[in-house]
Amino acid sequence: AGGAPLTPMNALLLARLSLLLLPVPVTDAQHAYRLSAPLERSPIGNVHDARVSGDGRRALYRADPRGDGELRLYRTALDASEHVVDLGPTAGGPGAYVLDASGDHVVHLRFDASTGHLELVGRRGAGSGSALVLNAPLVPGGDVLDFLLAPAGDLVLYRADALQDGVPELFAVSTRGGRVIRVSAAGDVEPDYVLGTDGRSVYFRERVAPSTRELFRGSVAGRT
Repeated sequence: AGGAPLTPMNALLLARLSLLLLPVPVTDAQHAYRLSAPLERSPIGNVHDARVSGDGRRALYRADPRGDGELRLYRTALDASEHVVDLGPTAGGPGAYVLDASGDHVVHLRFDASTGHLELVGRRGAGSGSALVLNAPLVPGGDVLDFLLAPAGDLVLYRADALQDGVPELFAVSTRGGRVIRVSAAGDVEPDYVLGTDGRSVYFRERVAPSTRELFRGSVAGRT
């Protein structure tokens, strides 16, 4: 009572609004498949993160299957057509492993208990091949800090304090291993390095004084 008269236009608006407020029916998922392997100590274990290959055929994921803090790397097929493959211990954060665009090559960080180093490891055959250490020898206390896989999957850039502990340099190496190329000039490279569109030039920032960083261009043309 006392309200505005219900005009034909207001009635149409109310009818449309009532349709928007109707509950949306929810149906159960009919095609949900578990892609990760069973956890050894569920619910203590946990799948932490995952990455999908560019061709959409496979994924890598990190899990702590026993709930004891040891992260392991696994490969699985997205159509559940293959058994899950345990690629062994891994280390680093969510960006510390990658599957190339073809789904054929895996690169990740791994902790070597015998040396105490974080090292860069490559595996071919969708990760089923044996692990190949890609980085050059590291100085005591040195580690591989991060890496970048080239879009073509043939080259890895990585940052490591390989020559002096606490001074990260930038290096390039083939995913098949072999000679390691030093890309940086004098060291202390920032983590925002990028590979140029030509697949040969590398752009990076390097600390040249305690509070000064400059932009450099390096090259991986000498890689094997």
